[in-house]
Amino acid sequence: MPYEVLWEGRCSYTRFWGELSAQEYNQAQEVVFADPRFDMLRCKISDFLEVTSVFVTKEDVEYLATYNHGPNLTNPNIRFVYVTTDATIIALIRHAATLSAYELGIFPTLKEARSWGSEGTTNPPRGTRTWVG
Repeated sequence: MPYEVLWEGRCSYTRFWGELSAQEYNQAQEVVFADPRFDMLRCKISDFLEVTSVFVTKEDVEYLATYNHGPNLTNPNIRFVYVTTDATIIALIRHAATLSAYELGIFPTLKEARSWGSEGTTNPPRGTRTWVG
């Protein structure tokens, strides 16, 4: 699965296409977490609209969701925003929301995702962190 990471002010934008694997998603996430701009980040957008197949398990999602607790200690003010209409990806994101240190939003368009991501964080209680636009 190819991906590209772009920085847009205080947001990162990662576009994925082709096959989506947990390993490559994690690699893209690590690129963002390791960047010096991470401390000022307010939204992390992952765009899956061009993904053609998904090779991610619930166990992968559990690892990825708990992995972000470390970066949350240095920057808890990020909204993780997902752009997808794929039912499998949406189900995986909803599962991640029960474990994630961040609030998560799922939207069918990049425009809606950018709008919600730029609003700022509200830090809702754990288990209520998923919004579907």
